[in-house]
Amino acid sequence: MIKLIKHLLLSFTVVLALYINAIGQARPKAFVQKYKIDKSDEKKFAQGEDFFEQANYLKATQVFTELSDANLLQPLFAYRTAVCMIYDGFNVSKAITYMERAYKRDSSMEHINYFMARAYHMNAREDDAIKFYTKYLNSGIDAFTQKEVNLLIQQCKNAQIMALSPVVTTIKNLGPTINSAASEYVPVITTDESLMLFTYRGPRSKGGLQNESFKPDETGNYYEDVFQCNKLGTQFDSPEPLSDDINSLGHDACIGLSFNGDVLFLFKSTAKNGGDIYTTKLNGETWGVPVALDGNINTKAWEGSASITSDMQTLYFASERPGGFGGRDIYKSNRNDDGTWGVAQNLGKDINTELNDDAPFIHPDGVTLYFSSEGHNSIGGYDIFRTNWLSNNFTPPENLGMPINTAGDDIYFVIDASGTSGYYSSGRAGGLGQQDIYSIDMGQIGKRPILAVIKGTVIANGKTVAATIKLENISDNKKYGDINSNATTGKYLFTLMPGVRYKVTYSYEGYEPYTEFVDTKLLSQYVDVLKDVDIADAANNKVDSTSTIEYLMEKRVIELKMLTTSIDINNSPAARAIKEMQDAEDEENKQAELAAVMEKAKPKNVAEENTNLKNNTTTIDEATIAKYVGKSLNNKSIYTNFLVDLGTLQNEKIIYKVQIGAYRHPQNFKYDAVQQIYGQAQITNSDDGITRFTLKEYNTIAQAEVFRQEMIQRGITDAWITAVYEGKRVTLEELIAKRFYINKNS
Repeated sequence: MIKLIKHLLLSFTVVLALYINAIGQARPKAFVQKYKIDKSDEKKFAQGEDFFEQANYLKATQVFTELSDANLLQPLFAYRTAVCMIYDGFNVSKAITYMERAYKRDSSMEHINYFMARAYHMNAREDDAIKFYTKYLNSGIDAFTQKEVNLLIQQCKNAQIMALSPVVTTIKNLGPTINSAASEYVPVITTDESLMLFTYRGPRSKGGLQNESFKPDETGNYYEDVFQCNKLGTQFDSPEPLSDDINSLGHDACIGLSFNGDVLFLFKSTAKNGGDIYTTKLNGETWGVPVALDGNINTKAWEGSASITSDMQTLYFASERPGGFGGRDIYKSNRNDDGTWGVAQNLGKDINTELNDDAPFIHPDGVTLYFSSEGHNSIGGYDIFRTNWLSNNFTPPENLGMPINTAGDDIYFVIDASGTSGYYSSGRAGGLGQQDIYSIDMGQIGKRPILAVIKGTVIANGKTVAATIKLENISDNKKYGDINSNATTGKYLFTLMPGVRYKVTYSYEGYEPYTEFVDTKLLSQYVDVLKDVDIADAANNKVDSTSTIEYLMEKRVIELKMLTTSIDINNSPAARAIKEMQDAEDEENKQAELAAVMEKAKPKNVAEENTNLKNNTTTIDEATIAKYVGKSLNNKSIYTNFLVDLGTLQNEKIIYKVQIGAYRHPQNFKYDAVQQIYGQAQITNSDDGITRFTLKEYNTIAQAEVFRQEMIQRGITDAWITAVYEGKRVTLEELIAKRFYINKNS
């Protein structure tokens, strides 16, 4: 099969070479005279040709557009403009206008049928594209080019098939905070999406416009740099370039990131090779000096696009080394006991094709592999595919479909641990630049991964520390690479696979190691668990059973899955508190009832808010309260029903408070903004070692809920309601279980 010649960013066909050789020879006088190029335009025309041959398509587009718009009857200028727009990606939606203008004036220009087809193909007009590809196919082209064009026709047919069943998803451009009129591509993320790095090429590149010797040159090119940004809420903040240890005057591109964000993979090229893979480690907030990977990974050929498994033991990467199936192939290498990388293994013909296969991303579940390919059933350029490792083989690759994939390059796909949020780069129409970074809400695309993400902060005596976290699979004695909490923030993150018994050890110099055993045999879905560790407390056995990883994980499973009778209360300590959950009743009616209850509960004035109604005890029948015995009020539907049925009940022995914080280290809790409005919180030191902060006292749960929602709006997002029965703190579930809502006159 033909090896397609591609630009790194914008993938088209070997006809680029034909264009430069056959069309690009614009300088001979006969050619200039044929198209009657005015002498005053010759210099600008030559400048545009130079930009095109340097692959500087944006500048070439700008030059030819000016020439074409000033010479509407000149077909050559319109033709050149359209071809440059096809290649620059940013202006591809305008290419049809200029191509049709050129074709109308002179349909005999060499290769014009091909580029007419490309313009239609890139704009999803497959019928028109096939028509002109067929014209070009029948124009006496050589066998080499015929094979190429037949492939493009097949890609159009693939697109027509996929258009019949588009995937349901939401694709969003990350907007001007991240993207610009320049190029942003190869996004890499931590598995919790808290950090993103990407490759940038534009005016902010180090050194600005440079020639091939990295000297300032206004007619030169920008070189690649690596930028970084953090996610704040649902948005990423403004990206900043990495330090000079990472970004040089040459090309520096990020190509992969470890799941927890402390190992970054980079692409760098020198005069001695086609490009190699480097790594750098994060120490606090600083990336170290990049180091090239060993000879089993890097060769004299091009290597790039790396992705490492969450256990840090297997590296997937792309290479153009001899012996593959096509241009670029995907390989993997397993880490040796001494930390070096083993002999690279080609993933085989089921993954790699005779065309280019690139940009592997192995999900933290270790099973799901995403990659981009020009082969298989691509609809044009690179398409994103997914495959799973089952029974020692990869399943047949599945095209993610339209509208995720387009006729251009859709590549460098990554996805979070939950399998719900993806990111990739694309030159699709409507972007801000040549290549932009997009997010994808995966919706119902594909099966959700099964794993647990454990993250938190490690401290010792109130200070964050760079602890070492060791994972061991005691089911088969498998060891994993050590994980370190960040030296500056103390934050850490690791993943656990289902069906395994783990030994997890936190250690820090000067303290006894803290160890937990975690059994994931019952894990059947994705869960994320927040687990903060105080090495000092852990060493002194001050960790209670409700803060262990296994307990928190099981509790989170129940919260997310909203299990019903399938909960085994004998095997799950968390499930003892939540036996089963029930489906919501008619949501619309319940929401209307709830709104009425909440409106009635709102105080009309300060006096009413402070009125003591302890003598207004009300009762409820056994059947109503029985509906909520064993149910979790963390379930939104159940909680809504509970508020409607029991929210206005009163018992003279019960008061309700709104808890705004619960901390083992209360000095860490800051609530100045709330305190200025509502005053000092009531502070209670509980027997479990946790200090709790509460505000207000109410006689009904509905009244307390009104205030809880007010706290949430003021930024206390984890505010919740606690009850006090005869001076003792109890949960709402305990009130229900003991039937305190039924007045027993006791």
